[in-house]
Amino acid sequence: MKNKYLQRLELKIYLEITVVYVVLGVATWLLLEAFVPEGFTALYPSVDLFYWICGMALNYFLFRNRLKGGNSLLNTFLMVRTIKFVCVIALLMVGLMVFQAHKMAFTINLLVNYFVYSAFELYIYYRYNKRYGDAPKK
Repeated sequence: MKNKYLQRLELKIYLEITVVYVVLGVATWLLLEAFVPEGFTALYPSVDLFYWICGMALNYFLFRNRLKGGNSLLNTFLMVRTIKFVCVIALLMVGLMVFQAHKMAFTINLLVNYFVYSAFELYIYYRYNKRYGDAPKK
């Protein structure tokens, strides 16, 4: 059975991820519309959806990993970050091949989301590690 505090923390982080990405998606869309009106592409929503799914996956794996000891929390965090980085490179290549006319807008959108997500990802890890740490549970 899960700890009630753990359940609340997990739900709170899921909600924070969702709110941050809704706000970031709207802000990025407004910036693209203001500075690069032709830059809105059909692939634009997929970038935000990709990062939202990455955030949910990170949260899921961190919360499922809490009972293992040693460096497993850090290892899980780094594994998720590595997989995300490889997927970002793949998404960038596909986006640049598919949307030749809007390369700049797509790249800016992808990179802004990448940097914001990376900072938010560290925040999630810090909050989780602050509460549970890497010490084995008895």
